[in-house]
Amino acid sequence: MRGLAPRAVHWRLLTSLLVLAVPSLAFSSPYIESIKYSGSCVTGGAAIDLKGKGFGKQGDLVVVARSLPGKPTLSTTAWTDTSIRALTVSGTGGGSVTVALRDANGAWHGNQVKYPVCVKKASGPPGNSKKASGSPGDSKNVKAGPGETKKPVFSALAGHPSTRRQLTGLRPIGPGDLLAGEELVVLLRRRSTSAEPSLSTQRDRYILNHLDLFLEVRLPGPGVPTGAALQELRMRPEVVAADLNDRLELLADQAASDPRRYATRLLGWEDRGGECGNRTRIGLVDTGVDKGHPILRGATIRDRSFTSSESGRDHGTAISGLLLGRGGPMPGLVPKAELWVAAVVGLERGGETRAQVAAIGRALDWLVGKKVRVINFSMGGARNSVLHELVRRVLERDVVVVAAAGNGGRSTSPVYPAAQEGVLAVSAVDTRSKPWRGGNRGTYVDLAAPGVDLWVARAGGSSAFASGTSFAAPFVTAAVAALGESQDPERLLDDALDLGAPGHDPVFGHGLLRPPAECLARSIRAAHP
Repeated sequence: MRGLAPRAVHWRLLTSLLVLAVPSLAFSSPYIESIKYSGSCVTGGAAIDLKGKGFGKQGDLVVVARSLPGKPTLSTTAWTDTSIRALTVSGTGGGSVTVALRDANGAWHGNQVKYPVCVKKASGPPGNSKKASGSPGDSKNVKAGPGETKKPVFSALAGHPSTRRQLTGLRPIGPGDLLAGEELVVLLRRRSTSAEPSLSTQRDRYILNHLDLFLEVRLPGPGVPTGAALQELRMRPEVVAADLNDRLELLADQAASDPRRYATRLLGWEDRGGECGNRTRIGLVDTGVDKGHPILRGATIRDRSFTSSESGRDHGTAISGLLLGRGGPMPGLVPKAELWVAAVVGLERGGETRAQVAAIGRALDWLVGKKVRVINFSMGGARNSVLHELVRRVLERDVVVVAAAGNGGRSTSPVYPAAQEGVLAVSAVDTRSKPWRGGNRGTYVDLAAPGVDLWVARAGGSSAFASGTSFAAPFVTAAVAALGESQDPERLLDDALDLGAPGHDPVFGHGLLRPPAECLARSIRAAHP
């Protein structure tokens, strides 16, 4: 669907159409009460039993795994008005599959539920598919294979071997950096013990209580190649993941020169005095925040630093202002939400401001412990197996992760964590809903939001106009917060305003974000119910 027509259909209108088109559904709205299966997870091809009401006759509706690419239909072996037996499909080695009922016209009916998919056992040691280099800091380009795409948006991803890519937003650790190419970051199981590895030594060790892990920063022994130390770690049974302690960069451009205040108007996001997202807890992995900025006075912000060399606070202040700001040219989207800020961006020896994976791991554990609903990542870099595992565990705990899609332009490889399965990746558009020229393209993009020439707050009480997918991400974060705990964030994909090529595309994803009904301007709701 293109143009201004919304993808979402008003429930009353949908119900009336169903009564006319499908008489067997007029008497009872389909509802899935439970899914029953044996064991703690489901293997592909196993039988599951759906219990509920209003299923009607087989053929009126089909059972679909809506969270998988192509929305494959599940085979069914039994069907009554209150029970269905279906054969499951495999996930991507773990996580969960979202099941719903769909009619022949593609419309969804009733609610949706999920079943967990059993993790596929790796054929080799975890994370050992990439060759260990014999030289510190080695980072070769690895091209994605044919058809490699991001998987379902809200199902958790099981760990699988890492591939290192040279990506925009992250450069290889160079000779000017602190402990260049030698720092390793390792995740270990909490309840396992083993002898000390012989090729590396522990420098720091942290307990990640809420993610059920130990996190270590290690250094190769004297004369030991980095690759050899990594290979030894990955062979050890107590190690969940091991990689270089990569650095991620903020995905923001320099201040723009064309000041336009258009974002909330473009989305139809109405200032409702803080009704949207009231008291929802939002996590922010970023720089620190200038809590004394005029537009943040009265906002509920809790912060903690996870770096010994904290950098400037401009970027975190900008994101915080977009979320919680009060007054100014563009009021915050969810001013009464609670913001928990994890400062992870430190100053490197060469003057760069970047975030170490080890610091991000400690930050994520802290945010999960604070029971945030959604975490905003306006930074990105190469795929890192340790960060991948950390984010996977966050998603398993029903925390939504929103990330900037990247600022590398058309031909750049995917940026992580945005490209990781389960993460909502956000691209940037301008006042005319045109894609930002500096934004990444890719099948992993999920939604588009304003991110060009936005008014943003800066540390010290100042402000500026800036562009970047960094600033598009908080619009989706705010929308997730506004949905609250009871609603599935996947509805944001269904409700998005389709842009560009019909359906999902690598520029806009599912389309331009539409705010939840609670935040949508009354005039927009009236025009497009």
